[in-house]
Amino acid sequence: GEILKLEPDTSRIPALADLDPHLFYLAWTVVLKTRRPRSSIDNVFLFVMDDNPIEIVDVTSRYREGQDLADADKLLGQMVVEEGYTSQDKVEQALAAQKRTGELLVEAGDVLPGQVERLVHRQQAAREARLATTIRVDVDKLDRLVNLVGEMVISVSRACGALRSAPTDENQGAAEALEAIGRQMQDRVMMLRMVPVEGTFARFQRVVRDLSQELGRQIGLVTEGNETELDKSVIERLVDPLKHLVRNAACHGIEPPDERLRKGKPAEGTIVLRARQQSGSIYVEVEDDGRGLDRLRIAARAREMGLLNQPDLPPDAELLPLMFEPGFSTVTEVSEIAGRGVGLDVVRRNIQELRGHIQVRSIPSKSTCFQLRLPLTLAIIDTITVSVGGAIFCIPMLSVLEQFRPAARDLRTVEGRGEVVMLRGELLPMVRLHRLFDLPDAQLDPTRALVVVVENGSHVFALLVDDVLAQAQAVIKPLDVNFRRVPGFSGATILGDGRPSLILDIDALQRIAFRSTSPVVPRPTGPAPTQETPCLP
Repeated sequence: GEILKLEPDTSRIPALADLDPHLFYLAWTVVLKTRRPRSSIDNVFLFVMDDNPIEIVDVTSRYREGQDLADADKLLGQMVVEEGYTSQDKVEQALAAQKRTGELLVEAGDVLPGQVERLVHRQQAAREARLATTIRVDVDKLDRLVNLVGEMVISVSRACGALRSAPTDENQGAAEALEAIGRQMQDRVMMLRMVPVEGTFARFQRVVRDLSQELGRQIGLVTEGNETELDKSVIERLVDPLKHLVRNAACHGIEPPDERLRKGKPAEGTIVLRARQQSGSIYVEVEDDGRGLDRLRIAARAREMGLLNQPDLPPDAELLPLMFEPGFSTVTEVSEIAGRGVGLDVVRRNIQELRGHIQVRSIPSKSTCFQLRLPLTLAIIDTITVSVGGAIFCIPMLSVLEQFRPAARDLRTVEGRGEVVMLRGELLPMVRLHRLFDLPDAQLDPTRALVVVVENGSHVFALLVDDVLAQAQAVIKPLDVNFRRVPGFSGATILGDGRPSLILDIDALQRIAFRSTSPVVPRPTGPAPTQETPCLP
């Protein structure tokens, strides 16, 4: 075969005084391109396998046309450091000069021109090899395709409903097959819009480097979960909130080097951008290992703004959400980075527009973490449909925890605060949707109706509905484009029987129902509750 790469690992070589000439310190990585089977490779090392750590791995998927596809996404500075041609410090000096990395390293005499040319050629060849099996598609064409798939989902739902109205084995089988094909078609089209967060995370390397120079602090950026994929429209609208959170971490979180050394920390602070997919949602976190949040300072500022009346320090679940109020800032001096009147309220609003939630947790003198929970896509969502006084509403499944029928002993009335319902020892505020939207002919007795428990960020409350009908996919149609903005609703959809239905906006619903940023009782911080009854009939 052909040897594509032959690299030594010199990390175990000790100082000359400690070197034992009878021991091996080098390890080697060899990439071999061959048509011979794996057994032929094993036979080469058959007699030395027992005495030497030899690992043989099939890396065919990483290579195309003899090129390592990983080189396509690497920066030239990263490649010259990996090859051992120069150090990371030299590369960072070159980046600070705002010139091409290869040119500066050649001018400084750190790298030979031929070495740079060879790596540039390798990088370009890898990119061309990767593009050879892909095609570029206009985003508008993809958007139109997604809209057509949305209409198809509605039509499939209506067709299946018509087939099931005449219950025969043939109709039942046809409905199931049609639903399966529709689901697969939708999943495949949605995958076309999914792109990894790696490109978005990469641009923050420069942001953090500029902030560290401007603030006179040593700050490094670590990214995790770069392969996590998000809808392209979500990623585009996520950049500004992430930029604000990263700047916030650098300005408020990371301490100056001398302060960190006094605390026993390394002089360089770290900001971590982390992404992962879990339970049908995408979680993006911005975490720093800085000083943590100053609860006393936050409480004092909240009292100045009239957001907090109690003299005692409230728990984090009540105190920390106050930072997201408009105009809230603990900075006393205005700079280019902080104190400009653009606060966390803008971040929260942008995340809510993406139908996401934001939470914050902090450990004093150790860390602060902002967690964003986002939907995979903005076009089609899973919902449960509920009936209230003859009207049908959709509730996003991401916000639903469980549903149950309360007993009379579980219901309470808090004077001046409204109704609450008891769930496994916890009192949850209860919202009567028929009263909120002035709907007649609704079920007024909670013991004969159903309660749907929903979450909004760190808070949980209950919605009283007549019945939970089914689980359905909702193709979201924006109200402000097709009609006008309606408080309490994020959009509309067409049900399987052709009727329109409004999609509840849980965050707006909370603000309307409780006339504040938080309901009566914060969400418990213990383990997730187990469902007493299934979410669907």
